[in-house]
Amino acid sequence: MNEQMSKTKDEQIAQLSQQIEKFKNFPQPAEFRSKAFQINKALIKQLNLLCHNISLAEPLCDISSSMIDKSVDVR
Repeated sequence: MNEQMSKTKDEQIAQLSQQIEKFKNFPQPAEFRSKAFQINKALIKQLNLLCHNISLAEPLCDISSSMIDKSVDVR
């Protein structure tokens, strides 16, 4: 009975040790924060580029509409 309990405790300790080792490989808060800021900056740049491209869409629509109107008038 004692051997079984000892074996069970040893298995539990081994499992906990494995879990601790896995947690050691996780990024530390400072490293995580640094990577999060890098990702955030990249996303902001992409968002600014998207907004710029969207802002160009209306003038392009106006130009194409004007060209269509002119081609209809020419016909």
